[in-house]
Amino acid sequence: MKIKVGVSVFCFVICISLCGQDFDGFDENDSFIKKDKKKFVPHRQPATAKASVLRVAKDSAMGKLAEYTRAEAAANKRVKLKIYSGKLDKVNPMEVYERYQAKMAKVKKEYNTKQSYTVSPVLPKSNVTLKEVVKARELKIEIDYEPKFNYFLSHLGEPLIKKIKITNTSKKVAQNIIVNAKISPDTYSSEWNQNIAFINPGQTVELKDIVIPIKHKAFKEVKERLSAALMVTIKDSKNILHVSTSKFEILAYNEWFMDLKNAEYLCAFVRPNAAAVKKILSMSRKRLKALSGSDSFEDYQARNPKRVIAMLTAIHQTMNKDLDIGYITIPSSFERGQKIRSHSDVLKYSQGTCLDLAVLEAAAWESAGLHPVIIIIPGHAFVACWLSRKQYGKAINIAKNNSSAKRILQPIESRELLLMNSTTLTHDGKKGTFEAAVREGNALVKNCLKNGKWMIFIDVKSSRRNKEGKSVRPLPF
Repeated sequence: MKIKVGVSVFCFVICISLCGQDFDGFDENDSFIKKDKKKFVPHRQPATAKASVLRVAKDSAMGKLAEYTRAEAAANKRVKLKIYSGKLDKVNPMEVYERYQAKMAKVKKEYNTKQSYTVSPVLPKSNVTLKEVVKARELKIEIDYEPKFNYFLSHLGEPLIKKIKITNTSKKVAQNIIVNAKISPDTYSSEWNQNIAFINPGQTVELKDIVIPIKHKAFKEVKERLSAALMVTIKDSKNILHVSTSKFEILAYNEWFMDLKNAEYLCAFVRPNAAAVKKILSMSRKRLKALSGSDSFEDYQARNPKRVIAMLTAIHQTMNKDLDIGYITIPSSFERGQKIRSHSDVLKYSQGTCLDLAVLEAAAWESAGLHPVIIIIPGHAFVACWLSRKQYGKAINIAKNNSSAKRILQPIESRELLLMNSTTLTHDGKKGTFEAAVREGNALVKNCLKNGKWMIFIDVKSSRRNKEGKSVRPLPF
């Protein structure tokens, strides 16, 4: 009896030794999985001496095989390998170990998959340590974007994202970096992608003028401000390294807001080829012929300021007497911007703000071949027109003090630039005449100079051919 028991125990120990020493779980390269040591407890307690010896051997060997692992990032889900009690001669340790390794391989795969949806770095291979992988916290990201955007700005080629700066603060090379940007909800844009082959340690890569593919049809349908999100994702070939979500506003398609650096963008609302403008010129021909004997809008070909004044008078009288346009008060937030009615809406509803009327009258003048100027002062907008084929050297001309005002106002003093208050065309009788418009225009400028207020002269002709390479094209409404 003793000999048989001894032989059985000896054979079992030999079998265990042939299976290797890896029953304790994963090796050192799999250290991201922790172990919870719980020994196997048999369901039956044998009473005989022989069964007692077998139980001790079985508990010692099978207890190691019954250890389970747990992946922390997998929401603390446990994967257990259960080995139920049975006769020793029916248990194949090698078969059990192979099942164990297959189960753990599945755990690693699930763990890896979940990691790809976080900002964690790539899991290392067996011969790479975590310190050698560029982590998310080792990439410094800076995003410069417009807090307000709409179809108007997109039409002018203004980028929603001005620049993205990525700095590698680690001591290793970051490779195969992919930068992705889009607007959420995705009804307003497609995805923009940029590949970066590598970023050396300490290097900063700067991406400028990022033009996200805008869905213009969706932007044109925006009639009121709405909130959206700008999503920027940075990843490598396997993992997402950075995700940022920044809120911004999508403005109405026809909303313009004051920006001194890009004030000439207002000229996009001056649309000389619009049907409403063509209608105004067509109706003005009779009045022009009555004033000058000719119904031709011939720009500056006559080289006579009086001929230009006749064209301006005919257009003003038509808008004042024939179209019967009324005035509507501007919003209190005008200095920050406002919605600008289309030329057709002004004629259709017979009303407009000072800015609506200014861009409409400027459009009629430009359609006639003349060079208009839109003037913005605190709380108001009006127009001016060059009486000869001239223009300001710059699209934006700001009068903040006496020295800058002197240069800008010099053409007015020399009678090369004629000022007009557009809102006078909404008045009846003598208050709505061309002469009254000129008097009010000059009075507005003198009042600004007297009280030290700023004035912005936006030259429409210069904005169409900007020396800096910007070309403000009319909106295609």
